[in-house]
Formats: sequence, structure tokens, C-alpha cells
Amino acid sequence: DQPYGENEFRLSWKAGESSGGDPVSSWRVDILHGDEVYDSRTIANSGTATTVVLPNSQNGYTFRVAAVNREGTGEWGAKSKAIRSASRPGAVGPVKVAERDGAIDVSWSAADPNGARKEEISYQYKLTGENGGWKTMPKASASDGRLRAEVPATNGVSSTVVVRAVAVIDGVGTLAGEDAKSDKAARPYGKLSAPNVSVNPATVQSNRVIIDVSTRGNGREIDKIVVRTSGRTQSTIERRFDGPEAMSVDFRATFDEGMTPGTKQKVDVIVVDTAGQRAEETITVSVPAPDLSLELTDLDPETDDGNKFTLTYEHLPPLYSDEYWFTCERKHPWGWRDVGFQKLEQRDEAAAGTLKVTCIPSDAKPGEYRVKFQETSLVPEQYTTTNSVTVKETPTPSDHRKARLP
Repeated sequence: DQPYGENEFRLSWKAGESSGGDPVSSWRVDILHGDEVYDSRTIANSGTATTVVLPNSQNGYTFRVAAVNREGTGEWGAKSKAIRSASRPGAVGPVKVAERDGAIDVSWSAADPNGARKEEISYQYKLTGENGGWKTMPKASASDGRLRAEVPATNGVSSTVVVRAVAVIDGVGTLAGEDAKSDKAARPYGKLSAPNVSVNPATVQSNRVIIDVSTRGNGREIDKIVVRTSGRTQSTIERRFDGPEAMSVDFRATFDEGMTPGTKQKVDVIVVDTAGQRAEETITVSVPAPDLSLELTDLDPETDDGNKFTLTYEHLPPLYSDEYWFTCERKHPWGWRDVGFQKLEQRDEAAAGTLKVTCIPSDAKPGEYRVKFQETSLVPEQYTTTNSVTVKETPTPSDHRKARLP
């Protein structure tokens, strides 16, 4: 008794020893289903084998054979061992899918077992977008006549889910049912993470504040990034993205005006993906303020005419069609007084440089000196004034002689 084809069995037996009577003319074959005779047939004695096709059944079939001659039917031989008859499971019912985070929710109607017992049936799946073979379906739950399971899947990868039933039957083998595809593709996605936001190192002046944004979609492309800040006037920069490359984007927002030097500004960044999900991040930006300093170098200590004054500036925004003006001041007992004025043509994006100060003469009288810029929106009042430097009296020949006396 062994499987010969699907639901088909090849029966064979050995003829018993002759008792000296009439020869065997035919064989009687009984097919038993449990204790009942399912079928009985007579086979001409042209051999000791035959083929039978049996319906699917969760219970086994057994067989018995008896010889027939002119005297009648002999005794039954020993029954065969039980054997199952089953065919491939049917196709599962309509496959439905829903997108989850890192998974696809799959539901289907159970397949016709076609002779397999419930515990012998399992289900397999494969995802067309992930180049994988058949995998065992995770444990399924049953509801409203359908089975449901959640299968792992990669966010952002579109797949049609293919499901089939598999029967593993002792004595029959493994039988795989017909494939059934989901009615649509599923593309899982998850919650959008907050973007990475930072101030670009090139932010060296208040008229050029640069915000770097880096973000990655979690299964859905980035649709837009909005960078919003409030300076003297609120400013918003928005950028939209499109295409597969928008799954991971870097964006640079440059604010060319509106931020007050020396202040702390809140910058809000909003990221929206194509699923409509939003993620936000807020940082605080220290807006660069002008840093002005005055240096005195005495090039000729022996005379009054050797003083060199140098202005060093940092974080001073360039003016392309204008210039900065500053005054040179000397300190008196009643306060600081102007001794001259000068302009600074600042065109450098680096916002830093040096300038020879000429509004303080090289033979300036002894005393304290400083530089004060004209107050503007780019140079607020608290940043207009440099440090002071002191011009000392030049020693006279008499002073030198006194210094040499013991």
C-alpha cells in the first residue's frame, strides 16, 4: 500500500500457496474505511496488483484480498496497514493587507484541507518586494471566519503578499496548495522621527544665520521641511521634495536678515512626510554680535610720532552698497570727546578683518583713546564701542639721564 499519484494507490499482494484445487480465476479486493467496506471489486487473475483512486479522507483506508476460483471465495488475507488519501489543499480565500510599522497585517479565508486534518494544515507567505522565498506564517488568530497574522516587512518596501496552505501528512508527504495574492500591494511605514537640526559653522554674522536640517523618512518620503524663526520680523523658509531620493534628505535654510545681533532666537523645524505625519524639533540659536577691539602699537618709543592704531573686527556683517562709520574718541575728565571720524567698507562674507585707524593721529597726545561705531540694527548700542588704549608720554632726554644715574 503506497502512494502512486494524488489520491491514487497501487495495491499489490502475494498469491498464497495452492492447496491442489482449482486455480485462482480472480481476486476479490475490499477497501475498508474504518470498519466498513467502502468498496469491493473483483479483479481478473492477470497479476497480483491493481490501482485504485480514493476520495480525500482524514481517516485511513485499509485493504484486504481473497482468492476466487470455481469453488468460491477463499479466506481473507491479513489487512494492509492504514493509509491516508489526500490531495493538495485548496487556495486560500481573498487575501487582504494593511500597512503597519515594520510589518504587514494579512488576513485570508482558510483553505479547503482536502483530506488533511486541522493540525496538519499550516500557512506560508512570501513578499514579492523583498526577494525572499516561502516563510512560515506567524501564529494566526481567527475572527469572522477569517484568519489574521502580522508578518515582518521592511518599511518603505512595497510588496504583494502571496499566501498558500501547506499540508504535512504522515505517509503522504508535504502538499502545497495554490498561491493566492493580496488584492493590493502594501508598503509599511512607521512614525516619523524628529529631524537633526544644527547651526552651520558658517554662521558668523547676524545677516547670515544658516540652519542645517537632516531627516529620514520611516517608510514614506519626506514631502516638505519648514524652518521658522522670529527675529525683528518673523521669517519662514519652506522646501518641498519629490521622488524616491526624498526618503533621506539634507536641507540648508539660510536667513539673510531679520535676526538681532547678540540675541538668542528660537528656530522651529517641521518635517512632513507623504503620509501626512509631522515631526518637529526646536533649537535655540545664539545670533553672532559684532566684536570690536582696538590695539595700539608704539613703532618709535623715542618720539611722539610712532603710534599705530589698529581696529580688529569679527561677526560684522558685510555692507555691499554702504559702509560703516565710526568716531575716534579721547577721554577727558568730563567724558569722551570726538577727535575724528572714519569709514569702514566691509565687503567680506567672513565678517572679520582689520583696519588701520587714521582718525587718531600717530602723534596723539597722551591719554586714553577708543573707537565708537555709529549705532545701527547690525551694530546695536551695546556693541558699538571698543576697548580703550592708553598713549603714554614720550620720555625726554632729561628723563633718560635721570634713569641712568646711580
